[in-house]
Amino acid sequence: MNSEHRNLTLLVAEVEDVAVVPDTGTRYRDQEQYERFLADVWVGVVLTLMVLSCVCCVCSCLLYHRFQQWKRSGKCLL
Repeated sequence: MNSEHRNLTLLVAEVEDVAVVPDTGTRYRDQEQYERFLADVWVGVVLTLMVLSCVCCVCSCLLYHRFQQWKRSGKCLL
């Protein structure tokens, strides 16, 4: 019985040693996924800002064109 107890204690000690060692491959893979996620977020932010600036440019051009038409029509008091 003493032999069995010693074997179980040894087995538990080995399992604890294995559990304490960090898995550097998983940590590296998580870091790589996080960096890829941040890169994707930045690409999304930049593309969104580019689309919004294009929409604003088109709207401002349309408003300027309408203003010029209004001015030429003679309804303006300028």
